[in-house]
Amino acid sequence: MRHKNILYYFDLFFVLTKKEFVVQYKASIIGYLWSVLSPLAQGLVFFLAFGIFMRFSQENYLLFLLSALYPWQWVSNSMGHAPKIFLAAPSLVKKVYFPRFFIPLTNCFQHMLHCLLALPAYMFFLLLYGIMPTPKLLIYVPLLILVSYAIIAPLGLALACLNVYVRDLENIMPLILQLLFFLTPIVYPLDVVPERIRFLLYCNPFFPVIAAWRSVLLNQAMPWDLFGASCMVALAACVIGAYIYKKLSWKLAELL
Repeated sequence: MRHKNILYYFDLFFVLTKKEFVVQYKASIIGYLWSVLSPLAQGLVFFLAFGIFMRFSQENYLLFLLSALYPWQWVSNSMGHAPKIFLAAPSLVKKVYFPRFFIPLTNCFQHMLHCLLALPAYMFFLLLYGIMPTPKLLIYVPLLILVSYAIIAPLGLALACLNVYVRDLENIMPLILQLLFFLTPIVYPLDVVPERIRFLLYCNPFFPVIAAWRSVLLNQAMPWDLFGASCMVALAACVIGAYIYKKLSWKLAELL
């Protein structure tokens, strides 16, 4: 019986993820290629602004940008959509035996797939710069995928619940994400931040994992200190997400 239940949940997770893909790319001409082109276009803008005009002394600045922009897109898209998730699916939330937490979890999962589909484009740029990807990436990238999902998904679940109670959250979230973007060394190298205020970066829960992604994709080396910090953030995110869902989920159907 338990085996059948596990298969049912896997199938349900797959169906919900597929539904998100279909809805997102309905009537789209180039489909998932937006996952590649959107951060690439953003990277080119920042490359012109900071790499050409302001001239950051950073080697291979375009690679430097893209190595953080692609994983940041996963964070930004997931957290940006999370507050609206339950509001957009009231019929599913009101089903008595439906596992509501699957909706935000599949939202995060499908944005994770977008990030993975964009990685071959990044590898192409590595080759253009004469850098050969090494087998280490086959170990490091899955580790970062797991810890990133463990951070983003529960925080998205918490936002989805909170926004049903406080609808202003979905309007505030873009401003928060913009602030977090500039609190994460994505467009600038870490060494331009004065050491006396560098601790402020750790107020951003996404800083260690994005910095770890950059190190792995750019230098093909895992910064284990940042990975350890990311695991601690993931643990805290899971506890917070589970607590908020447990406290607020009982009234979601009524409020919708």
